Amino acid sequence: MHMNRIKICGGYGEHGRSCFLVEYTPDGHYYMLDCGIMDTDPQPNPHVTKEEIAKTDYVFLSHCHKDHAGAFAWLVEMGFQGILVTTAMTRELAEIDYKRVELLELAVNTISEITLPKAEWGQSDWSGLRIQYGRTGHCPGSLWFQIADARQTVFYSGDYQKRPYLYACDEIIDMAADLAILDLAHVRSELDAGAMREVLWEQVGGALKAGRRVILPVPKYGRGLEMAAFFMDRLAKAEKQNGLLPGGITPELYVDSDFVIYEKKMQGECWYQREPAPMYHGILDTEQRCAAGKRLDMPCIILIADTHLVKPANADFVLQESASGAQVIITGRVRTGSVCEQLLSAGQAQNALYPHHQSRHDFEELVRENAFRMVLPFHNGEKEVWMSE
Repeated sequence: MHMNRIKICGGYGEHGRSCFLVEYTPDGHYYMLDCGIMDTDPQPNPHVTKEEIAKTDYVFLSHCHKDHAGAFAWLVEMGFQGILVTTAMTRELAEIDYKRVELLELAVNTISEITLPKAEWGQSDWSGLRIQYGRTGHCPGSLWFQIADARQTVFYSGDYQKRPYLYACDEIIDMAADLAILDLAHVRSELDAGAMREVLWEQVGGALKAGRRVILPVPKYGRGLEMAAFFMDRLAKAEKQNGLLPGGITPELYVDSDFVIYEKKMQGECWYQREPAPMYHGILDTEQRCAAGKRLDMPCIILIADTHLVKPANADFVLQESASGAQVIITGRVRTGSVCEQLLSAGQAQNALYPHHQSRHDFEELVRENAFRMVLPFHNGEKEVWMSE
C-alpha cells in the first residue's frame, strides 16, 4: 500500500476526531472511515479540505459516538454529497438526517459481505468496493470494516472489544489487509478485558462493603449499558452467596432516566447483544434528587448518564454525594477541565478503566491473529507504526 493514498484527518495520536481518507480510484476519489469530532478542541472537526470532501464518494461510520460520527453534519455542510454507509442503529443514535444512505444488514453469527457499485460520478473504470463487516462489541450498531478495491485492502476496527460483557462481537481473526487501523485506546494497560473488569469490581465491591454509595458517570449507551449488566450480574451472584453486606443485604443498582430510553431500544435490537439481561433495580432521576437534596441511606451503585458531568444538576449531585462520603469512580477518558478531572485531582474520585476498547494486550493479540502488512494504532495520544516481519 502506498501511504500517499491515505490521509489521516484525525484520531491518530489523539483520543477523538477519528477520521481517515483513503484514495481508492486512479482519478483520485476517496472513501472516508468515520467522521468524528475532538470535543476539547476549539476547532473540533477533521482536518479535511473542501476539495477532498468533493471527491469523497463514501463515508463509512463505525458507530454513533461523537468522536466517530459527530462531524458528519459538518461534512454535509462542507459539500459532501456521497453515500453514507452504516447501520440503521448508528444513523438513529447519531441523529443523522441524510438521504443518500446504504444501510448495512447483519447476518446472524457470521461476518457479512457487500459490494458497493461504482459511484455514479466516478470517471474511471473499476469494479467497486468489496466490503466485509462485523459487529465490534462496543455499542449498539457498531461495526468493523474490511474494504478492498482494485489496488489495496484496508481494515478498520472502529472501537473494538472481542471480549464484551453484553454486546455481540464478530471476532476479527484470519483477516488480511495492506493497512489496518486498529483501536488501542487503553494504550498503557497490559490486562485483558476480564482482568480489567475484575479491577473495577474490586473497587466497587470494596466501597459497598465499607458502607459507601458508588457513583459512576458513564455514557447512556455503549459502556453504560454494558456496565449496568455487569454490575447486575455481580450483585445477583453476591445475593446468592448470602449478600454483600452484613445481614445478608445486597446493594441495588440505580440508573437515571436517560438509560431507560436506550435500554428499551436494545430490547428490539437483539443482534447487537449477546443475551438479554436485567439492567437495573430502579430509576433514579438525578435532577429531581439534586433539587430535593435527598440521599439514599444504604450502599448502592448509581450510574449517571453524563460521562463528563457537563450537566450542572449532575455535577452538583455528584459533588454533594462525594462530600457526604460517596465513592466516585471514573471508567473512561477524562476531559480536561471537567468535574471528573477536578474530583480526581482532589483525590475525591478513583480511576478504573472499563474495557470498552482494546488494551495493549488485546491489540497485540489482534495483530498476531491476522495478516496485516502495516498497522496504525489509533484512539490514543501516542503515535506508533507496526510493520509485519
